Amino acid sequence: MFVSILCKDRNNKPNIQTHETEICDKYGFRGYSYPAKTSQTKSVKNKNSPDMKTYYLSKPDVCPQYIADTPTGFRIRTLKKGEELALDKRFSSLILLRHGQLKIVVQGMETISVKANQMCPIPADSEHNITSLESSEVLYLYIIGGKMNFCPRLLSNQLEKEQHLHFKQITTLDINPVVQQFTNLMTQYLHDGLFCYNVHRIKQEELAAILQLYYPAEKLAAFFAPLQLGSSDFPGKVLSIVEEYLTIEQMSERLCMSRSTFIRQFKTYFKESPNKWLVRLRSDALLKSLLRSDESFPELAERLRFSSQQSMSTFCKQHLHGTPTQIRNGEVSVTITDNP
Repeated sequence: MFVSILCKDRNNKPNIQTHETEICDKYGFRGYSYPAKTSQTKSVKNKNSPDMKTYYLSKPDVCPQYIADTPTGFRIRTLKKGEELALDKRFSSLILLRHGQLKIVVQGMETISVKANQMCPIPADSEHNITSLESSEVLYLYIIGGKMNFCPRLLSNQLEKEQHLHFKQITTLDINPVVQQFTNLMTQYLHDGLFCYNVHRIKQEELAAILQLYYPAEKLAAFFAPLQLGSSDFPGKVLSIVEEYLTIEQMSERLCMSRSTFIRQFKTYFKESPNKWLVRLRSDALLKSLLRSDESFPELAERLRFSSQQSMSTFCKQHLHGTPTQIRNGEVSVTITDNP
């Protein structure tokens, strides 16, 4: 049995307004203030499975792994005829079309038609347009880390060879019965509100394993080659390690870059210095945890990678204008007002 954590309103619909502002501040950096604490647990019947109930808490923003409002992991979308699917172009995506038909135009490539039970990759940083030619249901994945991780002994050399031959054109691949079962289950998870980063990361790895098992290496190599080019997956790589609260040096090392190259690319994609971004991210996580969780100060200091509890207290006073105790007790009114 799976337990999902999702904030819903009285009509049993996801209430994402608060999370949109919080996530935008984390990744797009818009100001927001925090509402009062809540701690309500509810259960609702599952419309797709009447005998099942979905249990959730009314405060998913306590969990830093909640990704419903971020360009990360799997999403499901129903499109009317003529409606467009707008993807975040900073990230590589994989489209798995469950029903309907799509027309995909990518600048510099031939226009392709994606039919029901076909999948198609969309490279990061590409100028593209995705239009539904009929009523369609689209499962799509913002690829965590920018690329699918296949077994290097089976696919890496082949991928490297195929890059030079196929990188100028995206292609489609038929969805076989096993992948179709995967899309059915993932769609159920999404409809029920399962938006945990760890689950989506594991499901992406599962999908990679399924594809590697049931499709020839040469077909996968040609299919995914457009996603392997250059540094277009840089934002995805950064966001995939964002909750580890690493230093600039640690992040650049993790991405196999020099410190100067990392800072230059970071400013290009995120439009501000990584140091300012990291301070904002840690301030956000610290404030949110102090206001909305009962996590102890030592636990917070360890999770947010402060060298000590005293270091966390100093950071808190400098950036949040009060001690952790003062903020948790409501003695300090805190609102983050940084603009994009």
